[in-house]
Amino acid sequence: MPTFVPGAYQHVALALSLRQWRTPTPRTWFLLGLFLALAVLAQHFPLELGPRHKVNAAVAAYFAALLLLGATAAVPLAAAGPLLGGIGLMLRRDRHTGRRLRGPAGVFFNAVQLTLAVALGGLIYPALLDGWGDVWAVPATAAAMYVANRTAVSTMVALQRGRRRGRWRCCSSTWMTSRRSTTVGGTQRGTGCSSPSRRG
Repeated sequence: MPTFVPGAYQHVALALSLRQWRTPTPRTWFLLGLFLALAVLAQHFPLELGPRHKVNAAVAAYFAALLLLGATAAVPLAAAGPLLGGIGLMLRRDRHTGRRLRGPAGVFFNAVQLTLAVALGGLIYPALLDGWGDVWAVPATAAAMYVANRTAVSTMVALQRGRRRGRWRCCSSTWMTSRRSTTVGGTQRGTGCSSPSRRG
């Protein structure tokens, strides 16, 4: 059994406790400001890895803050970064469509899921550090944060797709019913879905 297992609960309790918090030094404030600025800029300037494939590198700033400053500093940073960056994206509009780059729901979701991912990393990293050292604790923490992040995003995407499919089925059935009623000279009743309009 790895040596970190017996003391895992102690590490979790310590990570959740405010006893870890120390009076911030000028260096700590500087790093917090730097990581916050990098996280906000990363949201406005994502890395383009391929056609229609951009990556938000803000999580790298939160991960670095977790390793250097600890969970008590990284978790609030992970909450503030998406909120500040998201507000900036809400004020910007797409050049082609004119739509806002981010809505309030998206800003809130990003802040919550990144905060939870960093908090999970803050629990795992100190628990693994004593038994495995940085060689294994760092990649294991990064993998746990990645899995938590992707799970939250995938769950939200699945929920949105399921809602869209249900709405599409409702609208399709309503439109077909309205077509039949119009053909036989009936009148179309109001429904919860709007039937598609015909052009020409």
